[in-house]
Amino acid sequence: MVFIHGVKALDKRRPRELYPAPGQRWNFDARDPSLLARLGSNVVRRAMT
Repeated sequence: MVFIHGVKALDKRRPRELYPAPGQRWNFDARDPSLLARLGSNVVRRAMT
């Protein structure tokens, strides 16, 4: 049995990329993956279009 814990990472606006954007609604930077791991996440669901 496999248990996964994680988040969905998706920006529905073009160009649909996860990038640092200070002050914007979606602000994903290099610190976020380690924070997610410390909180117990082991997967990120990334939308591909």
